[in-house]
Amino acid sequence: MSNNEALHSQAERPSGGPEIAMSERTRILEREIAKYVSQGYFLVSRTEITAQLVRQKQFNFGWALLWFLVFGVGLLVYILYYLGKQDKRVYIEIEPDGAVHGWESG
Repeated sequence: MSNNEALHSQAERPSGGPEIAMSERTRILEREIAKYVSQGYFLVSRTEITAQLVRQKQFNFGWALLWFLVFGVGLLVYILYYLGKQDKRVYIEIEPDGAVHGWESG
């Protein structure tokens, strides 16, 4: 996914519905954060209705070994690939009507 590409636009309440209390928006955000944390993300910053989470890139020793055994110099290719990877970042926002919007980069 490219930067600022919508990850999902899933509404907990019908879009354009009545405005909900700030405490309910915060609870919705907490549930969304928990989903991402269970997938390996960690919280970087947070307000009552927004959050930014990051999942660090991981070096895969199995792929590195395979590239080395099959192609020899392929290990260098994998290391260059790994160095070029970015951490995944997710930005989540809860709308006044309770709709959840998220954007991913990396």
